[in-house]
Amino acid sequence: MKNSLLFLFLISSSLLLSQRQADAILIGNSFFSIPAAAPYANSIITFDDTSLVSENASTPMVMSNFYSSASYANKNGNLLFASNGWRLLNSFGEVLSYKLWHDDIPWPGESPDTTLADLSRGPLFLPNPSDTNQVYLFYGEYIRNFLTQTIGYISKDVRFCYALLDVPSQSLISQGNVIFEDTTSVSDMVALRHGNGRDWWIYKSGVLSNQFYRGLLSVDGLSDFELITIAGIVPREQTYTLTHFTQDGNTMAHFSTFASKYCQRYDIDRCTGNLSNPRETDLNPMFRPADFSNFILSPDGSKFYGFRLDYNDTTYLTGTYQYDFELDSLTYLSPDAPNLFLSPNNKEIYIITSIFGSGTVVNYFTAIENPDSLGLACSVVTQKYPLQNGPIMLAAPNFANYRLGPLVGSECDPLSSNSLALNNSPEPSLSVFPNPNKGLLQVRVAHVKSQVIDLIIYNNLGIQMFKTEYKNNSITIDLESLNLSQGIYFVEVSNAEFINRRKFIYTK
Repeated sequence: MKNSLLFLFLISSSLLLSQRQADAILIGNSFFSIPAAAPYANSIITFDDTSLVSENASTPMVMSNFYSSASYANKNGNLLFASNGWRLLNSFGEVLSYKLWHDDIPWPGESPDTTLADLSRGPLFLPNPSDTNQVYLFYGEYIRNFLTQTIGYISKDVRFCYALLDVPSQSLISQGNVIFEDTTSVSDMVALRHGNGRDWWIYKSGVLSNQFYRGLLSVDGLSDFELITIAGIVPREQTYTLTHFTQDGNTMAHFSTFASKYCQRYDIDRCTGNLSNPRETDLNPMFRPADFSNFILSPDGSKFYGFRLDYNDTTYLTGTYQYDFELDSLTYLSPDAPNLFLSPNNKEIYIITSIFGSGTVVNYFTAIENPDSLGLACSVVTQKYPLQNGPIMLAAPNFANYRLGPLVGSECDPLSSNSLALNNSPEPSLSVFPNPNKGLLQVRVAHVKSQVIDLIIYNNLGIQMFKTEYKNNSITIDLESLNLSQGIYFVEVSNAEFINRRKFIYTK
């Protein structure tokens, strides 16, 4: 399917709220050319909810760059679209567009792959909340200004745009749709589920460290973007940035990764999209300008993982480090390269490892199995997953957390009624019993024509704890096998006809 590194996104088959059943990243390399040259060293890596599942080393897609990329797939893991920000392809390997950006950004040397437009922090695919047959691709357009200083060049986006894609035909509907033309940091667009579990808050880093542009993609379309200025954060000019959300969606972390190194963290309200409680960490004593690395946030946000060089001194070894925000501590973990990323299922962090032999190279994913744990307790397993091909990557794949569910019952959840009937079908009913429950939970639906039901269990923070499909309108779930803590949970069942939720209490 492609070369660079990508990962996969989902298409919702049960209306509005369906979660992914499979994730994938697409990694590799290819030559720059028009028409696209044959791919090489390409692999699709697939994941389920718990682990890495498989590698498919035979893919037809040619992305032609190893910067951060994105891909979009249906919930069964079948890739539909892929993009590195300027080249866009479908699952058949057809190039839908060699050039997504506007003509006033030139192609040096007549080659689109050496253009002044670039997205080293990746584009972003999001499903259209109002039409499951459409997908948005968000991307920036930037001008690169070369400098004589040691940092080399400065890049800033001059536009923020989107393309619109048709899912059934895997075709391009339109591109170059301008959202705004204010100067921002290069690329770094991220999205977070709205508290209703359907819509998306979208954030684009401003040109200053205390600025974000915020918009909402909803059933009403794409809103105007608002410039947010954060009081209490020093307004430093920035260029390359990385922004991540915690797995529960309650915290945003924003990294300046080029020249000066700072991290700003904010609490985030998924109902309003507001950022609050700003705090900044100065990372310059530990990460210097040439440490142009991926900064990967741990799922709970307590730590991040980055790469640093030794600078020909003995203060630090070259390799991957863990930084703990609370303890202000840095732990050396691995000598491996800076190509690290968090798996789409939020379980492990992967570091690309290459072992060189006599004329051969063997590639692996070294895995950080417990990225929320402190220091060496995070459990680095060297060469855990052998790879058939050699991944090439400078920046992590860009993706949103589809597993993050609604804040059920909150003021911002318009889908929190007991039942939402769709397509003029009779209103279905849902029974969940016994409640409270100590082990075996019975789930039954009535007045539903379709025999296949999607079922998700969320905790009271809206985090997905379990998902499955079942038929015949009833299922028994062994809650003890899910290792749940005591507390309040929600069952959501859905298909093309309806969405329905119930609260239950689990007691041991």
